[in-house]
Amino acid sequence: MRSIFVILFLIGVISATPAVHTNKLNNTSGNSIVEGNCTGANEEHLLHSEEVTRLGVWFVVRKATVNYNGNKIISCMEALNQKDSKTGGTVEIQTGGVGYDFVGIEMISHTGHGLDFQIKIYGN
Repeated sequence: MRSIFVILFLIGVISATPAVHTNKLNNTSGNSIVEGNCTGANEEHLLHSEEVTRLGVWFVVRKATVNYNGNKIISCMEALNQKDSKTGGTVEIQTGGVGYDFVGIEMISHTGHGLDFQIKIYGN
C-alpha cells in the first residue's frame, strides 16, 4: 500500500514538472550559446559578465534569467554551460541579443540537476 502512494506521488511530481519550450523567438538555444562574431572579443569590449549557478534539487527543474540593458550595441554573446549535456540543462535567448542594446537569457536545468553557466556579453 505504501509503495502505491510513493508511485502516485512520483507520477504527480513528474507530471507537474514544467515542459521546456525552445525557439520561442527563433533565437539561438541549446546547451551553450555563442552568437555573433566573437573573434577578437576582449575585456575592452566586455559589457557584462556573470556566472549563474543554482544547486540541483531532487525532482525540481531550476530556472534562472539574466537580463542586460545597456547603451552599447551587443556584437557577441556567450552563454557557456559548465556542465555536460546530460546534467547541465539548456539556455535560450528570450529577447534582444546581437544587434540590440539589451538581451534576456533564460537557463533551465534538467530535472533534479542544477545550473552552472558563464555569461559574457560584448559590444562596441
